[in-house]
Amino acid sequence: AAARGGGASSCTVEAWLLMGRMARRAGDIDGEEQALLSALAAAEDGALRAAVRLSLAKLYEHRRRDLQSALEHAAETALAEGDEAADRRIARLRRRLARLS
Repeated sequence: AAARGGGASSCTVEAWLLMGRMARRAGDIDGEEQALLSALAAAEDGALRAAVRLSLAKLYEHRRRDLQSALEHAAETALAEGDEAADRRIARLRRRLARLS
């Protein structure tokens, strides 16, 4: 019910994040991705959006192996992981993409 919305945005986002974690543990990558994208759509707060984007960046880099999508989300993660960590993540993704070109 919380994931359907109607209440506080943060409650809806937390519900979607929980569903994403449950999907990840079950090995359901598609379910995890859909839950995280739904969480991103529901997130209104900048820090909360950054945390969801960080989860999406990790999903796309490590489980989907979609480095371009990972980079797009990583560009918005500084509020969640700090500038230095975000810069390292972005640099690593750019290096990996350059090797594929």
